[in-house]
Amino acid sequence: MAITLDHFTLPARDNNASARFVAELLGVDYHGLDHRGFALVAINPEFTLIYTPIEPDNKTHLAFHVDARTLDHAIAKLKAWGEAYGSDPRDPYNLRDDHPYGGRGIFFHDPNGHFFELITKRGPV
Repeated sequence: MAITLDHFTLPARDNNASARFVAELLGVDYHGLDHRGFALVAINPEFTLIYTPIEPDNKTHLAFHVDARTLDHAIAKLKAWGEAYGSDPRDPYNLRDDHPYGGRGIFFHDPNGHFFELITKRGPV
């Protein structure tokens, strides 16, 4: 059996806000907090992003490989919300999507400061 990532948990002072933000940005469903107070975002049938209500000690970086349509949707949402994004981790506010590894891609922060990346071409392994 291949090893795959099932879920990833991120601490968040406002886990509901971050879950709503990411779900709407990626165009996936979010159904609110579960009975434990966790915010579960089903990114796809095999992977769930879980925000847990714990004050984050540090910020985490997550990168998602997406198609051009999903990237365009995310950029449109960020623009509509007045949120900054950029094409380079050293300049995440340049409002460009020409990714350093080729293809298109953007970097942005969720409401709790975690650093996300959406890329149309996989980076180096």
